[in-house]
Amino acid sequence: MTKNNLIRIVTYVMPWEIDEFDRLITTFARSRHYLDDDNKIIFDCVLNVSDKSFNWKESKLDKQFFIDKFNIIKLKCDWAYEVNFDVEENDKLLGCNDLRRDVLRKADDCGIIWVDSDIQFPVHLLKVMFDVYNHCDDEYFIVTPQTIKMWDGSWDPVVNEYFSDKNYDFRLDYDFYHLDFLNETYRHKIIVKPCDFIKFAGGLFTMYSSRLLKFLDIPDSFLSYGYDDTYMLFASAR
Repeated sequence: MTKNNLIRIVTYVMPWEIDEFDRLITTFARSRHYLDDDNKIIFDCVLNVSDKSFNWKESKLDKQFFIDKFNIIKLKCDWAYEVNFDVEENDKLLGCNDLRRDVLRKADDCGIIWVDSDIQFPVHLLKVMFDVYNHCDDEYFIVTPQTIKMWDGSWDPVVNEYFSDKNYDFRLDYDFYHLDFLNETYRHKIIVKPCDFIKFAGGLFTMYSSRLLKFLDIPDSFLSYGYDDTYMLFASAR
């Protein structure tokens, strides 16, 4: 199967997440230096400042403050193949489900990565995802990066060995910038392992084939937030 060498990055942003989103886009800007010249990235990002979601009359910062900062952050994406930074001021895209559903239904054959604003990832990860995507023979796939120790034992199968002996509250005090150093030491032994289980959360840099997402879809009956990651988990496992 011929691959388009294209990955879409999908991020939904609330006003209080704008600084974390800035950090996220800065990390992607650093990540680009590890990509091949023909690796293509499309950013699909939406900032919600809808009057339906927020009472701006009671806010100490007006909506224009967040719109301006969102547009400034967009300038950091000038290296990307395509940049779609949209501001939602009405009632169409009021949550991440709305954006993810909109993107997956219009996307051509590609990889799609859902990324929440508040996650931290090593700068090499995007390049790894391109390598996995371009060498995957399956048209329907989910790629889950390894993670640090967190939450509970059900996540242990996707925890990197470096963190296996940590406690589940370890993440609360972890210096996430250490991931760049750690991943540098692991680059020579990164492998892809098929899993006999599916364990992921929606926006933790999980990559899906667009064909799988189109096949599963996100039902219109789902509200703007919630249930999409659980739905994907169980629907993919069938």
